[in-house]
Parts: sequence; structure tokens; C-alpha cells
Amino acid sequence: MREPRLEVSLWGFRISAAGALAICAAVLIFFAALAALRF
Repeated sequence: MREPRLEVSLWGFRISAAGALAICAAVLIFFAALAALRF
């Protein structure tokens, strides 16, 4: 049997990594929208 703590920490790491990617994508889209509005 695997330790539940390790499983939870692994899922937490996956969720945090996905959240970081989502935030980066949102920032890129935001700046792209600003550039499009300026030009």
C-alpha cells in the first residue's frame, strides 16, 4: 500500500503545476489582448 500523504502531495503538486501554467497562459492572453487593443 502506498502512503496517502505521498499521494496527496503528488496530486497537490500536479494541481499547483497546472495552476501555474493556467496563470501564465492567462497573463499571455491578457498582454496579447492589450497589444491588440493598442494596435
